Amino acid sequence: MRYVCSNCHTPLDAEPTDEHKVCPRCKAEAGIEPVKDKPPMAMQLFGIVLLVAAVATVGGSLLGLTG
Repeated sequence: MRYVCSNCHTPLDAEPTDEHKVCPRCKAEAGIEPVKDKPPMAMQLFGIVLLVAAVATVGGSLLGLTG
């Protein structure tokens, strides 16, 4: 399983059953987190809201310039 050090962002491979995970670069024992495949749903929805706001802003500006 892939892990990443939250201190120096170094990726490392370890078994989930290993209790003692240590970063090979900075030797940190705390902050070794599993790599997530996709962002959380809240961040995805926030991105969609920002996209809609940007499209509405550009569309409104274009309508204001032509009208």
